[in-house]
Amino acid sequence: MVVAIAIALGATSMSDIAVLARLAPVLGVVPSGSTVRRALGLADARMLARIALARARTRAHLWEQVAQTPAGFPWLEIAGKGPAAC
Repeated sequence: MVVAIAIALGATSMSDIAVLARLAPVLGVVPSGSTVRRALGLADARMLARIALARARTRAHLWEQVAQTPAGFPWLEIAGKGPAAC
């Protein structure tokens, strides 16, 4: 499940998946690198294309929902700085 979440969020490398280890209390244990490689090794080009398409559709849908929200995207501020200042 963690790998699927990472891919949905746009992970393109093993380090992207490893970052989710910080969310282990919420998402569960992050699989080892070798487990991820084996799982992705089972995916053929057609499956990877379907994953990419599903991710693109999901991201487009979510951005559309954000655009329709009167307040827009709830940007996080850290130490008084927004994303443009970071």
